[in-house]
Amino acid sequence: MQRLFSFFFIVLTCSVFAQNEYTIDLQWDKEENPMQISQSVTWTNSSTKSQTKVYLLDWNHAYSSEKSPLGLFLANEFDYKIIRANKKMRGSTQLTSITHNNRALSWKRMTNQLDVIEISFPEAIVPNTSVSFSIEYAVNLPDATIFNYGKGNNSVHAQQWHLILALLNRDGSWNLDSNLGVDPPQTPQVKTTYTISLPKTYSLVSPGIKTVSVAPLIAEKDKKFTSVPFGAGTLITDMLPTEKPTPELEIALDEMAEFISSYFPRTSNTLLLASEKDYAQRPILGLETLPTFVGAFSSIQRTELPLLKILLDQCILNFH
Repeated sequence: MQRLFSFFFIVLTCSVFAQNEYTIDLQWDKEENPMQISQSVTWTNSSTKSQTKVYLLDWNHAYSSEKSPLGLFLANEFDYKIIRANKKMRGSTQLTSITHNNRALSWKRMTNQLDVIEISFPEAIVPNTSVSFSIEYAVNLPDATIFNYGKGNNSVHAQQWHLILALLNRDGSWNLDSNLGVDPPQTPQVKTTYTISLPKTYSLVSPGIKTVSVAPLIAEKDKKFTSVPFGAGTLITDMLPTEKPTPELEIALDEMAEFISSYFPRTSNTLLLASEKDYAQRPILGLETLPTFVGAFSSIQRTELPLLKILLDQCILNFH
């Protein structure tokens, strides 16, 4: 078994950021078994009102039922993937316990939002104070051949694979976002520590050292991702045409890194991730629709522009 990768993630210099923390231990011993996760959460009430409930987003569980918001959304779009998929293909999250100070907490899934979990505390959490609790659960990822993200035959690529905090507004209201397969969730920034143990047939791609906040889970049997210098940091990607960039592409990567760091200084000395799977969700339409023989874009541009788009999306999400 690939032994315990422990990664501590660099955080943004924001007061609220330092007040929310996840510690996540994933143990996956066999491919056919669920992933076992032990997670501790430290949450700070940053609102002006006391709170007796805390909400978690469990977007992986959105694939478990055709009656979830995602299932209903897809059906309205005449997409019947969840309806047609069997239970094993759908994926799900099975909670074992949620505890605080070694005492069980009451919790439930929201009636009309199966991917949102409500946790009740016996005492109110007043503003500017923190509370810590622990969660034990098992994750079955959806079948990537049906849902694009999840577990495939030779790889794992999951964006929202563990529980995350919902966003608490300053006025004490919550943003309880359900997974509709479109935009990422609204969630507070956190400091995250991952410990991950995988079957020996897999190599871990992400989470990686110096990744910011919550990271996707990417593991592969066949090496497709490569690591290259990117300014003062590192880029991990499967979007390069060859494992070793050509001199022309190296210049393009240097210029791209300089451009990004000029607008997002906190990306310096950081690991960035860009995947073909993410780009395929939101491609540059003009680039993809124009035939190659038209010659509107050079071969370098056909590599550089998709890569730049994914990196800018990531920077806007994590470094704004």
